[in-house]
Amino acid sequence: MKQNENSGSKGPGSYIPDEESSTAILEVKKRIPSIRELRDALAQLAGYLTNIRGKQAILLLADPRINTKTILDEYTRLQTAFRPEISERLRILVYREGAFNGRPTDISPHDWKLIEQHVVADSASSTLLPRPDLRSEVFRVILHEWFLGHGRLSSKSIEETVGCNYRTVSAAVEWLGPAVKRHSNRGIELKYFPKDAWAQLLAVSDSARATIRYADMSDQPRSPESLAKRLSHTGRSDVAIGGVLGAKRYYANLDLTGTARLDLSVHCPGMQCDIDFVRQLDPALERIHDRNAPARLVLHFVRRKESLFDRDDRGILWADRVECLLDLQEARLESQALAFAEFLSSRGRSFSG
Repeated sequence: MKQNENSGSKGPGSYIPDEESSTAILEVKKRIPSIRELRDALAQLAGYLTNIRGKQAILLLADPRINTKTILDEYTRLQTAFRPEISERLRILVYREGAFNGRPTDISPHDWKLIEQHVVADSASSTLLPRPDLRSEVFRVILHEWFLGHGRLSSKSIEETVGCNYRTVSAAVEWLGPAVKRHSNRGIELKYFPKDAWAQLLAVSDSARATIRYADMSDQPRSPESLAKRLSHTGRSDVAIGGVLGAKRYYANLDLTGTARLDLSVHCPGMQCDIDFVRQLDPALERIHDRNAPARLVLHFVRRKESLFDRDDRGILWADRVECLLDLQEARLESQALAFAEFLSSRGRSFSG
């Protein structure tokens, strides 16, 4: 199976699979976000199979955003829509957190070896994350909704946003203490900015968000604005701009002159995340482990089910307000963080009375 060099430019009428051998073609989709994209990929492979004989078509889904059962149910449903000579040659593999969902016996050992090599090569640009701190994610979701003036929340909506159970939500509410007003039917409402819980979150923010820092080792470092502009060319739909640039988007009057670093929020509910885009931003960026050393780029991982990113009319993704506030405080921009927090809290207070 060889990789097609022209696979990056696939026109609608000139589809080229990612890899092809004498017995199979392989299409790889990373972090596929929706059933619609799954259907499109399967339909594309089915169309390709109508023009070739004697080969299988394998769709490899690497760390998809939709659960495996939903994927396999949709695959089974779509198979009945294709002609038998197509559906019997169409295969789907799900690779999640270092393992396949199964090993179809009709895929040749040679093709299996090449599939595994492809996965290993792809995972070389991935980083393994620690277990997510879902309690802190619940806190940040509650605070985010308060900043937006949304008031009362149901436990169910928080569970769905974070991807957790009621016990996790309840533990976070206990942590927030008197700052939370409880309603019937498991409804909750933040009454004021919870300074004590916020201070505790700040103390563990590095680990809660699995923060990774990079320094520029060149003589002519790119500006954070230049790095942010390059981000738009990476095609990533799971990375959003935060930090100073994000805070200024939400609060234009924030007193900030210059930007020392670029903070990015990376949505990664799973345990493994592809961060190869960093090399696309600037090959001179190198990871550093000293949190006190000057950093040019800082990645923070958002582990909840829903990212809460905001897409503007230019298609640029922005981290939510809570992430931006955390970024300012981690960057030790204390006066600016205080002003931003007061600005954000004003809407929550106006709703809470």
